[in-house]
This record gives sequence, C-alpha cells and structure tokens, in this order.
Amino acid sequence: MMVWYLGGRGLLMSSFYRTGSSPDLCNKAAHTLKGGCLSIAALRLAAQCRRMETAADEGRRADTVSSLAELEASGEELLAALRPYLAPA
Repeated sequence: MMVWYLGGRGLLMSSFYRTGSSPDLCNKAAHTLKGGCLSIAALRLAAQCRRMETAADEGRRADTVSSLAELEASGEELLAALRPYLAPA
C-alpha cells in the first residue's frame, strides 16, 4: 500500500494543479488521495485532503489553492518518514 501511495501521489498532486477551476475534479483528486492516506494511517495528510475536498464541494476555490502548499509539505514529510522502510528501487 505504501508503494501505491508513493507511486500515485505525484499523479494526484499534479491533478490538483491541472484541475484549475473545476471543483468536481479537485474534489475527486482530494478524495482519492485521502483514501490512500487513510490506508497507510497518514491521518494528518488525510485530514488536509478532507478539508480540501470540503472546500471544493463548497466552491471555495481560494481555499483549495491555498491548501496545495500545505498538502505538498505534509506529503514530503510523510515520504521522508516512509523512505527508511522501503526497499531500494
């Protein structure tokens, strides 16, 4: 499951940037990433995804855009914590 997260995270993060003004696509990307985070107990990152998902549902585009940097920073922290437990590629 961690490998899925590591592989899929980049694609999902790039989809946040591509969604632009589409709340539905942003919601879907946030929901998908949230599920992956919950499956590996990345609760803080999952909560951030949930907030972004809610903001997209409510049409608060400015909140979704401002959340991206926070989401990426948390994702990088998670990756740093996971790397010692992963087999070298």
